[in-house]
Amino acid sequence: MNTRRLTAIFSVALLVACAGTPGPGDSGYLYNVIGPYSGQFVVDGQALPSTMQLETAPGGAVTGTFRVPIMGITGVLEGTVIDDQLTLTGNYRNPETGCDSGIAEVTATIGEDGTSIQGRVEVSECGQFLSGTARFSR
Repeated sequence: MNTRRLTAIFSVALLVACAGTPGPGDSGYLYNVIGPYSGQFVVDGQALPSTMQLETAPGGAVTGTFRVPIMGITGVLEGTVIDDQLTLTGNYRNPETGCDSGIAEVTATIGEDGTSIQGRVEVSECGQFLSGTARFSR
């Protein structure tokens, strides 16, 4: 076999091998978080029904929004997907307390096909620190 033919065969094999495994944000990746989610944050023992709207970009960058209607809270989310792990940071204003610098940090496991998100939430709101859980599905 000549060198040119071996190079062509190797190149095709390499392209096929690389194309077969989707990564975060790619179509077919099992742990993309995409679309509307509903569920709750449980913070300091209080269940707070909530919603999230998420999008995973190629490379695993996650953006979105969240709402906690009972408290009038809306916020912007940014984070990453790595394997089945999701990290999110959300900035918000709490109209009930007047705090303009609330931060919620979620560290969660994503269910297969991105249908569920479960994990921990840490909240920092104007000097007050609270922890709890997050559980969402679509």
